[in-house]
Amino acid sequence: MTRRLGCSLAAGAAALVIFLLALAVATPASAAQLTVKSNRIVTDTAARCTTASVATTAPTSSATNNKLAVNHIPAACAGLTLEVVAIGTAGNVLARGTSSAATGTVVVTTTGNHNTANVARVAVFIGTWWIDATWTPPAASTPLSCNALNSNGSPSSASCTVTYSWNVVSYDPYPTISAYGINFEVQTTAANWALTVDFSNTSDGSPGWTPNYVGTNGNPISGSCTGSTFTGLKNPTWSSNNGYIQARMSGTYGTQLCPAP
Repeated sequence: MTRRLGCSLAAGAAALVIFLLALAVATPASAAQLTVKSNRIVTDTAARCTTASVATTAPTSSATNNKLAVNHIPAACAGLTLEVVAIGTAGNVLARGTSSAATGTVVVTTTGNHNTANVARVAVFIGTWWIDATWTPPAASTPLSCNALNSNGSPSSASCTVTYSWNVVSYDPYPTISAYGINFEVQTTAANWALTVDFSNTSDGSPGWTPNYVGTNGNPISGSCTGSTFTGLKNPTWSSNNGYIQARMSGTYGTQLCPAP
């Protein structure tokens, strides 16, 4: 008798639990009640805009760079927040910046300056998602560069490169350099060219100062100076694309180009 009563009570309790569970599931939730159907937290998140990788670089090689370029951004990412983080070889953050993503290439200005030579990789986030990215260091800058020009002085589509060497001309007093010369040769198929010398660029061991005087042996034939940058134009009567200029803190040499005579 006791055993049969115990079994009946157990069966009744089980039936009551099943009924209450069914009632809880069937009863709709209102603003004042919430039916819990699972102990697992479920969240809805938007998929990232691309699974492809992007390419990063800096527009120019610089010890005080503050811009990073993100290339190959797909159209699906346009309009989303774009964040870049320059990371050093030790894993340290060198600089970071944010912008709005756009199809193709976006150049982001960073909040801190950094040396492009110290960047090991760049982390890219679009719409808060981490995007796989490659890093290609920019080509090292040199003090001398050139631009190809047509016979009328307009820009030419021809390539233009320049090779050069420089030597100390005089000291005043030693070891302070007072003048140095640059032998150069321009390689281009264009009719004319413009040679640019950045005297503040010390990547090749040059002194890195703004000269008071720039003279030439005849090629280039004319020139102008803005701060520490000199620009000279080819002498059209010169038989070759080579020439020589001398930058001086004192004294003169050859045909005066800067300051304008």
